[in-house]
Amino acid sequence: MLLGDTRLHYWELAGPAARTVVLLHGLGGDHHGLQRCAEVLQGWRVVVPDLPGSGLSPELPGRHDLAGHADALESLRRHLQVEQVSLVGHSFGAAIALAYARRHPGRVGRLVLLQPVTGTSGTPAGTLATRYTQLAGLLPDALFRRVLGAAPVVRLSNGSIMTTRDRAVRRAVDDQDRLNYRRMSVRAFKETAAALRTAAVVDLVPSRPVPTLVVAGDRDVVVPRRTAAALAARLPGARLLVVPGGHLLPMEDPAATGRIVLDFLSDAGAGDVGSRHRPATPHPGEQAADTADAAATLRATRVGSTPADLDRADLSTPRATPVDAAGDPDHSVLSARSSYGVSVVTDRSDGRARVAPPDGSAGLAPPRFTVVVPAYNEAHFIQATLDSVREQDFGGAVEVIVVDNRSTDDTAAIAAAHGALVLHEPRAGVCWARQRGTEAARGQIIVSTDADTTHPRTWLSTIDALFRAEEGCVAVAGPCRYVDAPPWGRWYALLLFAVVSVVYRLSHRVVYVTATNLAFRKSAFTGYDTSLTQGGDEFDLLRRLRRTGPVLFDRSHAVWTSGRRLNRGLLYSLFVSLIGYYVLGYALNRLLSRPILPTAPAFRGDHPARRGLRASPRLVAGTLGVVAVLVTVYLR
Repeated sequence: MLLGDTRLHYWELAGPAARTVVLLHGLGGDHHGLQRCAEVLQGWRVVVPDLPGSGLSPELPGRHDLAGHADALESLRRHLQVEQVSLVGHSFGAAIALAYARRHPGRVGRLVLLQPVTGTSGTPAGTLATRYTQLAGLLPDALFRRVLGAAPVVRLSNGSIMTTRDRAVRRAVDDQDRLNYRRMSVRAFKETAAALRTAAVVDLVPSRPVPTLVVAGDRDVVVPRRTAAALAARLPGARLLVVPGGHLLPMEDPAATGRIVLDFLSDAGAGDVGSRHRPATPHPGEQAADTADAAATLRATRVGSTPADLDRADLSTPRATPVDAAGDPDHSVLSARSSYGVSVVTDRSDGRARVAPPDGSAGLAPPRFTVVVPAYNEAHFIQATLDSVREQDFGGAVEVIVVDNRSTDDTAAIAAAHGALVLHEPRAGVCWARQRGTEAARGQIIVSTDADTTHPRTWLSTIDALFRAEEGCVAVAGPCRYVDAPPWGRWYALLLFAVVSVVYRLSHRVVYVTATNLAFRKSAFTGYDTSLTQGGDEFDLLRRLRRTGPVLFDRSHAVWTSGRRLNRGLLYSLFVSLIGYYVLGYALNRLLSRPILPTAPAFRGDHPARRGLRASPRLVAGTLGVVAVLVTVYLR
């Protein structure tokens, strides 16, 4: 099979070439599903590809059967310039690992098969999944993608095979799967599913014995213990390990899964493997290991191509200036995941990391993202905000800037302690703060958020995928959800962004954005109108961005923001905050090009729900008068 024109995107942790391990995801997944598990494998060179037709990897020119995937994997091995690799496959990825070991004997050092799917399991869940994909396969491609990626379908299918009760973990897995289904090749998915249904275990047994560990979940309804045990019995020298959990163990408990894999790769005994496993259900952002200084980079590589072709490839993350004297692009300094304010780079020839300062010296390319966080007395919230940004699964370089806007508490100190680049803006106002941070940003894409907001783990990777899918777009917006808000506040946010989404679907026009979930290309940025005390970082910025190019709205990647601004009650929030300060303030300040109405009061540390409308009687009376005049004019 000709693979010279095939491109594979893969995520890599640098390590010794002699200890190279490749992790293979399951059907419908991509590298994100195994990335946190990979971070545990310290001391190994870890490669996690997006399989052909999945994630950012385009489909194969031929069929996506086990042989096609195995041959693509062989081309990846040759590209990595290693004689042998160890393979870790999850679900369908385990079948690919077995097929590769059979087709390319002598190239596999060790095999770890996590909940291996090697044909139909005969369980009700397996039979239902098979019938569902067969029926859905009869649909047109566009409808097939919609059905498979529909939120209720994803929640139902994942809910039937996950065992964790942690809602954050479930939500993170669901969000990532919906993104995967939007990006995947429908042809690749259908062909792979068909190949999986017809796979025979006898055809997957390697012709040469390979040290193998088969891992089964004691509550796995897709690959039950007896199926995994039958496979282990057919593989010479294989051993079976049964652990607590279901079919998505690497996603539900990546730390424990990574320890199991690491123990086996390090030649630990079977008893040690079992004893070191500790059932756990971490938050989706929990770090399994401290890898801030590791070289983690998602690269788009043309398999089987020449070094010149590699230089022309569209890399998924910025590349830095090559430092290898021989000019081999495989030994260049590559941009990596950054801790706040610095960019971590690694020379892949020896795995040594070095840190460059945030001014862009040492030949570093600009980071992909700069996250700008304005903050005024946010000591209570900002740590959670920065933690959620740090825990993103995006593999490229990220710069984080916190703009302290005249805080009198410990906001700046907390941000600095968490590694953020802290700037100070003496002029009060969120537009002044965002302007200061955006001007100092080095990122290609500016991501606007707030200091009282937390983000799903896939937030930045989703934004990155949307920008790459629509190269001409200048901005990507998403919704927000209120936490700790009154019930009407939660419904208000859902209704507001449902309307924005419907309008966008019908007209392809975004009519509103929230500044707490907005990303835009720095090249399209023309500045904030700092005369606007309200709406300048939302309505007005949206107006300016639309002049430079298309703006996308994706309702699936919501963020969670504090609902404290709604605590004064429904009437205050509607008439004072929304109509008075926001709508009226935006209109008057923009019309007269100077601040007429002041910024809405900041809600910090108090519980003003009892104060009601008495907080600003003049503004309430004026707002009601303006509304009455507008209604009268409209009725006439």
